Order: sequence, then structure tokens, then C-alpha cells
Amino acid sequence: MAAATQVVQVGGQTITARELTFGEVRAWLVEETASTQRDPVQALAFPGLGLDELSRMCDAPVEVLETFTVSELTPLVDAAKALNPPFFRVRKLLMAHVDRLSAEEAPPISTGSPAR
Repeated sequence: MAAATQVVQVGGQTITARELTFGEVRAWLVEETASTQRDPVQALAFPGLGLDELSRMCDAPVEVLETFTVSELTPLVDAAKALNPPFFRVRKLLMAHVDRLSAEEAPPISTGSPAR
């Protein structure tokens, strides 16, 4: 059985969003944990989804996706999210864990007056 796909018109181009396998999601997460840095513009392009991530869920490279506006890419983002709910569920759980760990490691913020 082939992965589910959805064809989307993006700025006059046809881009196909596709469903990822669990193996692809696992390999991706391993790759991301080994990576030290992401391009902030790509990483923060959409709430909960970077352009680099969107590129993994479709047949267009990041360099092509960067040529479109947010409004042009929104239908592709919607298609990628609809086709890959397990990825977004796992990502949400991992990010909640990261946020919790980050909060535990952060030094407490003092609200008192400085000592004189």
C-alpha cells in the first residue's frame, strides 16, 4: 500500500504533500537530535511546523518553499498536517517534555527588591 498523498496548488506550482512512515519520523527525530542548529526563519515559519519540516512532508525542497508567501503555503501546511497526525502528536509530546525540562533547569527569577 502506498503512502497517502494530496496534490496542492501553491503559487501556480503543483506540490504533493505525503504521509510519512513511522520509520521516516524516527529517522528524522534522530537526525534532529544530532543537529546543533536550525535556521530560525525556516524553523519558525508556521506554528508547530518549520519550512524544513514541511519540505520532508512534500516533494519540494526548502529552497523552493522559501519563494512562496505564508498565504500561498498555508494549503500545503494544512495538507501536511492532515496527512501526518502521528508526527504532530509525537512532536507535541516531545516539545512539552523539552519545555518542562527547560523550566526545571532555568534559574529562579527573583521578584524581590535587590539588596542594598
